[in-house]
Amino acid sequence: MSTINPSITSAYAQSLASTQSQILAIQTQLNTGKKIISAADQSTITNLSNSATAYSTATTSITNAQSVITSAQKGLSSILGLLNQMQVIANQATNPTLSNADAIFLNNSFQKLATQIGKIATTAGVNGSNLLSGTAGLNVITGIDKTPASRTHIQPVNIYGMITIGALGNIKLETLSDANSAVASIASAISTINNGQIMLQTSAKLLSTKASAINNITTNSQTQLASLQSLDKPALQSQLQVLNNQLAVYKLLSKLG
Repeated sequence: MSTINPSITSAYAQSLASTQSQILAIQTQLNTGKKIISAADQSTITNLSNSATAYSTATTSITNAQSVITSAQKGLSSILGLLNQMQVIANQATNPTLSNADAIFLNNSFQKLATQIGKIATTAGVNGSNLLSGTAGLNVITGIDKTPASRTHIQPVNIYGMITIGALGNIKLETLSDANSAVASIASAISTINNGQIMLQTSAKLLSTKASAINNITTNSQTQLASLQSLDKPALQSQLQVLNNQLAVYKLLSKLG
C-alpha cells in the first residue's frame, strides 16, 4: 500500500494553481488584445509619458521661436533693400551742385523709406514676440529640467532702436553735411543688418540642432513605450503552449500523488 506524501501533494497543487493563473493571464491578454503591465513597467511608462509631455513643451517653444526668427529674417531682408535705396539717395544728396528743390525731393523720398523701415521693424513679430523691436530678445525652452541650461536666449536686432536713437536716429538730407553724415550712418546700419542676419541664421541652426536632439529622444521614448505596451501574440501563444503542457503534467502528477 503506497503512502501519499502531503508535502509533494501540496507542491503539485501550488504548481498547478500557479500554472493555471499564468494561463488565465495570457488568455486574458490574447482575448482582450491588452497587455498586462507590471508595476515596474508601469512606473517606466509613467516616467516616459511625463518626459514626452515635457519635451512636447520644448518642441512647441522651439517651433514658435523659429517662426519669430523667420519673420525677423524676412524683415531684415526687406529693411536691407530699403537701406540700399536710402544709400543711393544719400549719395545723390552729397552732390554740392544739387538744387534746393532736388534736395527737398531727395530728403522726402529718404524719410519715406526710413518710415517704412520703422513699420517693418514694429510688425515683424509673431504672437507678441518681436526680434526687431526692443531689447528683450527671446527666451526659448529647449530642455526639460527647468534650469537656465534648459533655455536658449535669442538676441534681438533692435531695428526700432536704431531708427529712433541709433544710427538712423534723426537722419536727414537737408544739408550737404547732413547727406555726408547720412551716408556714414547708413553704412553703419547696413553693417548692423548684415551682422543681425548672421546672428539669426546661427540662432536658427542652434534651435534646429536642439529640435533634432529632442526628436531623437522622443522617438526613442515612443519606441520604448510601444515595446512596453504592445502585445507580442506569437510569444504569448508559444508561452501558453508550454504552460498547457506543464499543466497537463501537474494534473497527472497530482493524481498519482
